[in-house]
Amino acid sequence: MTKLKNWKDIQLMIPTAFYADKYVDGKLAILGDAAHTVHPMAGEGMNMAIQDADVLGELLAEMYTSGRISPDKLKWYEKVRKPRAENMISLSHLSAIAYSYSNRVITGIRRKGLKQIERDKTLQYKQMLNVSGLGYWPESPWDRLIQAGMLPVRKTELSAADKSHYFYTEQEDYPWKKVEQP
Repeated sequence: MTKLKNWKDIQLMIPTAFYADKYVDGKLAILGDAAHTVHPMAGEGMNMAIQDADVLGELLAEMYTSGRISPDKLKWYEKVRKPRAENMISLSHLSAIAYSYSNRVITGIRRKGLKQIERDKTLQYKQMLNVSGLGYWPESPWDRLIQAGMLPVRKTELSAADKSHYFYTEQEDYPWKKVEQP
């Protein structure tokens, strides 16, 4: 550290996206960073580990309550969590790449994109929903053009119905349960 004369000499680590090929093998299951890693920003890794534990815990509770304890049932955990983790890893990786370079052009694009996310309520909602792990709403090419400042921000507010449409449902979280529909 004593050799560093300027903080600009430090570049953030170029991120590596990682996820395990499988989360379950026989009677064993992995979760959190053992199953998938994300760049250490925005608390995404912590959120993902908690969500893994929730899904796996609910599944184990169901298995023990029903008396149907089988390694095959553990595969439900992987079916629920792996696609979600892959989405989050992809988003986190893109964000981390954007923050890993100090080039003036990239810094300007990043700054513009953040301002656009703040101004456009749809972009803002998608970002918060996706990072939270409570749901997933993929960004469209239209969204990317707005972030880049090539299209104007949307002025309309999202309705509660629009927002709730993208939340994961109890049936999606715990598909092995028989969930009564309202």
